[in-house]
Amino acid sequence: MIIICEPLCQSISHEKVNSGFLYGLSLAYPDEILRLYAHKTHINALKNILVHDNITISKLEYKSISFWEFNGFLETLNYCLLFLRLFLASKKLGIDKIFFLSFSPKTLFVIKKLKQKVVFSKLKFTLVLHGSFETVANDLPLKPAITLPHNQIPKLSQKTLIEKIRQTKLSDIPKKIRNKIHLTKNRSNLTVKNMMEWNHSNDFKYISLSPHATLNAEKFLDTKKFNIVTVVLPTVFVKPKLNRNNSYVKFAIFGYGDSLVLYNVANALSQINFKNNYEIRIIGMDNRGIESFPHVTCQSQGKRLTRVSMENSAEDIDFFLSLYDKTRYRLTCSGSILEAISMVKPIIHFDNDCINQFNKDERPIGFRCVSFTEYVNKIADIIENFDSYRPTLLNLEKNILQLRDIYSIEKSVPAIRESFTYG
Repeated sequence: MIIICEPLCQSISHEKVNSGFLYGLSLAYPDEILRLYAHKTHINALKNILVHDNITISKLEYKSISFWEFNGFLETLNYCLLFLRLFLASKKLGIDKIFFLSFSPKTLFVIKKLKQKVVFSKLKFTLVLHGSFETVANDLPLKPAITLPHNQIPKLSQKTLIEKIRQTKLSDIPKKIRNKIHLTKNRSNLTVKNMMEWNHSNDFKYISLSPHATLNAEKFLDTKKFNIVTVVLPTVFVKPKLNRNNSYVKFAIFGYGDSLVLYNVANALSQINFKNNYEIRIIGMDNRGIESFPHVTCQSQGKRLTRVSMENSAEDIDFFLSLYDKTRYRLTCSGSILEAISMVKPIIHFDNDCINQFNKDERPIGFRCVSFTEYVNKIADIIENFDSYRPTLLNLEKNILQLRDIYSIEKSVPAIRESFTYG
């Protein structure tokens, strides 16, 4: 049996990547039962995404856990009790390895404190490095790599209090209040880096989610010392749909995006007198600042979309737009690039280590732009000359189909085994 724990995520947070890891582990260890400990809302999300992706893991069982959304002592106490039960259950089953799908400095602190107990001293842990790993590079200045004409979205586009209230679920109100209360109280000096360094041993392994992230991490810590293994963000690719034949070009931002960069792009395009029509579709929740731009649409109107709705909204899209500059996703991997590969969508992006990892000169899957002006000009040129780009679009799609094979979960099985193999 393999024990897997997701101690942070609820609902659909990380459901795509976590389902990918579950599938990858089932391929790497086909004879083992996988037991996942996670919040009940996240378990439901994982069950739904596995059905959606037509993935069956016959030897997968779920155990519901709960964790409080408090900071400080109560949070530490909660994780102490949670991991104590988890570790005792593992020992009772004769299992000495646990796979953590995510972690925070606080949870890693608790894991290492409990490991100091003689009864748990033999336990070994594999932990996936997500967004918080970016903090390891805090000593490198985060000066924006692109210059935007406007450094803020006009206030008139901000949601009114009434709009915010209408879009807030009653069940979310206690969480929002707690976050406000504890935002200023949480002055913990715990960081990902110092918690990785504290009491480190070869009983700990970490998973980096992209080759570029592992390479960049070497500037800030010894990746060999910390047993960092690279597993490209595991994504179950959807069946490609390539029969679109739009009369005008359609772009989309899939997922979180960046509302300030999008506002600047949309505003710059609005100053151009185009002969042809175009659409920039937001397939996500962040629609701030777009109200005055008729060519920018938002499928969600500020509400969370289902996975099916998001994929359906992307079917007729020609290009995905990535809005992240070089300061973003240095030590982790954006899910949006794997979504682009999954749905076979060429991407227009700024110079960014994460996207560059997949958009190589020898096998381009989109257009890399080094400045804001170049980015807008490329989009404008595609809008005005869409017909002439159709052959290029087909070639980019062909390259993406090749990447789907290169970065399939099946190809990551050896790395997954390495990440969970000890001495």
